[in-house]
Amino acid sequence: MGPVLNGKSIIEKISKIIDKKNNQELYFVIIIVSICFFVRFLNISPWLVEWDSVRFALALKEYSIPLHQPHPPGYFLYIYLSKIFYFFF
Repeated sequence: MGPVLNGKSIIEKISKIIDKKNNQELYFVIIIVSICFFVRFLNISPWLVEWDSVRFALALKEYSIPLHQPHPPGYFLYIYLSKIFYFFF
């Protein structure tokens, strides 16, 4: 069983919202999430803002803790997952 919220699993609550004849709650959630993604997309910076972002970007090309790409402890799992994402996109 998944996470429980007020005695019901979250999956049960979501399926109950989807099964309603009047999907106003679902439409409201979809609209709010769409607005949030749209506003976030408009505010994406075209360059790296902080030194930490630069080090993580450099680590995508060459992962090296001694060169501080990225800084210690290195976040190897984060970097390798990012390399996979970078490879496809």
